[in-house]
Amino acid sequence: MAQSGVSYDSTTNKARVRVTITPTNAVDPWRYVVAVRGTTVVSGSVTGSSVAVTITNDCSITTQSVTSTITDAQNRTASAASTLDRSLCPPPPDYPHARDHIIAGPTLTEDSFVDRLRAVSSPALSESRYIYRTLVAGGVNPAFSLGTFHAESHSGTRGYATYTKNWGNILYYAWTADFGATPYAPGNGYTYAKFPTWLASVRAYVDLLQRYDRSGYTTVSSASAHWLGTIEGSTRHLTYLNNITAVMSILPDDGVPVMTALSVATYNRGTVPVAFNAKDNLGVTGFQIATKRGATGTWSYQTTSSKSTTLQLVSGWWTIGVRATDAAGNWSSWKYVRVSVDSSAPAMTALKGSYVVVRSVDGRFSASWSGIDNVGVTRYQYRTRSRPDGTPSSATSTTAKSATFSLPAGSWEVQVRAVDAVNNSSPWQIISVLVPRDDRAFAYSSGTVLHTATTTYRHTFTENRTPGSSLSFTTDDGDALYVIGRVGPAYGRMRITVDGVSVIVDTGFYGGQRATTIRDRLVLYSVSLAAGPHTVSIANTGSAGRISLAIDAIDVRR
Repeated sequence: MAQSGVSYDSTTNKARVRVTITPTNAVDPWRYVVAVRGTTVVSGSVTGSSVAVTITNDCSITTQSVTSTITDAQNRTASAASTLDRSLCPPPPDYPHARDHIIAGPTLTEDSFVDRLRAVSSPALSESRYIYRTLVAGGVNPAFSLGTFHAESHSGTRGYATYTKNWGNILYYAWTADFGATPYAPGNGYTYAKFPTWLASVRAYVDLLQRYDRSGYTTVSSASAHWLGTIEGSTRHLTYLNNITAVMSILPDDGVPVMTALSVATYNRGTVPVAFNAKDNLGVTGFQIATKRGATGTWSYQTTSSKSTTLQLVSGWWTIGVRATDAAGNWSSWKYVRVSVDSSAPAMTALKGSYVVVRSVDGRFSASWSGIDNVGVTRYQYRTRSRPDGTPSSATSTTAKSATFSLPAGSWEVQVRAVDAVNNSSPWQIISVLVPRDDRAFAYSSGTVLHTATTTYRHTFTENRTPGSSLSFTTDDGDALYVIGRVGPAYGRMRITVDGVSVIVDTGFYGGQRATTIRDRLVLYSVSLAAGPHTVSIANTGSAGRISLAIDAIDVRR
């Protein structure tokens, strides 16, 4: 889609623009639709590589969108969008305040507004404070309203406004009746809206200007040209615009910015993100941030042109204030928030497991923990990791100080940390736990008998009553060996050999004395090992009526 100028009509302040639409690979015939500001202005159907149409550009509106959409014979659709070329439109007047927005923060205070009406002996003086507040509530810059009031009726002292109380000499339309207006026709070819009070007319004036702004007449220049019904930049408009901006230029810019937002989390870590915003009639040029710790702390200040900052604060309650300034050096009122800062991380004070090597009947184990914080630990997080190089599981959050785990056979880490209300966290504290392989993973060279029992590890144990038989296994790595099983008065001895080094373990003894009862899930033997591969064997060396061995679990910790 390409644009080129055709002509300009100074009477209407409108330019004619040729829009050429050139689709690619469109199957004839193809249909086209051209829209300006969302409204279709021309459409049709053609055969060929392109089509040129002429549309109108309203020069009083700064930016107008233009879109073209085509649909070919195969119902394929394509579109393009741009803004209308203003090259044929005359440049808007460059008077002081001509580029100011009509919907903007106030450039002057209520007192200055009242002083202006008093200085020109305006009959609207008695309602001036209510008028000012209505203008500000509606977003209309009161300085612009004073300019148009003066240009239309010398601030209500001349012309029909002395009778109609009509702030902008608004013509009578049905909608003005909603603001209490009645028609007034003085015989000059126009019918004006007559209002019961100046304030009522200002309410209608604000409503009309808000519609202007939504329609694209956003500046003092464009809005005043549309108000006057002439073209922007014409001799008639320049005279009218000069009357408005002359008043605006002599008014003080004492309207302070207004803080519109200050966002800080109530509870924070030591790094505190702060976001804020403000509005002003011309523009906010910067912000000042103030911080104070507690009720007796000293205020500190910093400035920024950004709408956000990050503060580094120590623990405690803080007051954070922000105010905005404009180009004239006016400052807004302070906007404050009170926040809690906790810059200290918790610390773990304890972490212990119910087993170093798990021997419970169901293969489960528990861990318990505790932590401290300068303000308070609000929760704990725990996760598990298989050793030696597994990836940690997703962390589970809890307010409890213990948890029960059920993990597959292997070497594991349980990692726990304490967390406070603002997500400061302690370093992970770690315990190592071996969940051994149960007896079903092993077999003797002969005489293997598998039993079930409610008192043994995972409810099984392997018995052997064949002296001289053995079981063996190798492991790629490990730093400790554990053998879990049963002792009792009828159980005998075993030879445990690790990497060629043997020891005799008598399972008929408990605590250095002959066992008198059966005891299950005991650590029959454990030994620390050097890191690396290992070969382990267990041989039945029972004799003299004690030939039974009962193994419950065996494994090497990694």
